[in-house]
Amino acid sequence: MILVSGCALHPISVQPELAQVEIKKISPKIPVTVGYYIPEELLSFKLITAGSGVGDNVSFYPYKDLSVGYGQILESIFKQVVKLPSIPDDVEMKRLGIKYVIQPKVSVTPGGSALSMTWPPEYFTVELISNVKNTRGILIANPKVKGHGTQQEVELLYSDFGYPGKIAMKKALLQVPNSLIQYREYFKK
Repeated sequence: MILVSGCALHPISVQPELAQVEIKKISPKIPVTVGYYIPEELLSFKLITAGSGVGDNVSFYPYKDLSVGYGQILESIFKQVVKLPSIPDDVEMKRLGIKYVIQPKVSVTPGGSALSMTWPPEYFTVELISNVKNTRGILIANPKVKGHGTQQEVELLYSDFGYPGKIAMKKALLQVPNSLIQYREYFKK
């Protein structure tokens, strides 16, 4: 009997394809300009974690995979959205007309059966917190949403190894509008 053990590192993506999803636009939009900020060190952060079953690992960039979709989602809620390279000072915030800065915090957890003989993750859970701060840097809201994605079809498991992660990320992102809209009264012009 020969026992084969794997310990390879497999790069995947969990960036959802939101172009194929109709993002529900909030009507009326919240009439303020917000900035969203993801630090460069988080955009370049590579997460290496266990895949499924056989001991192999997967790697992906959770914040990079989140960033484009997050901006699209915010644009469906607020009058104007500005992607920020850094958190601006008061003068720059006034110049840009920004009333609030939103900084996401994301946690992505893949998993699978320990008995699985394949390495691709069979499911993912994404937890996404939108930390909303006013111009003084005071936290006014931090709604949390969760998305869960599973590998439903074997064909997809072997053609798109990050598929369950993409589904989980998309489900979390699509909950952001409702999570933020409940704080509408805090978003003053």
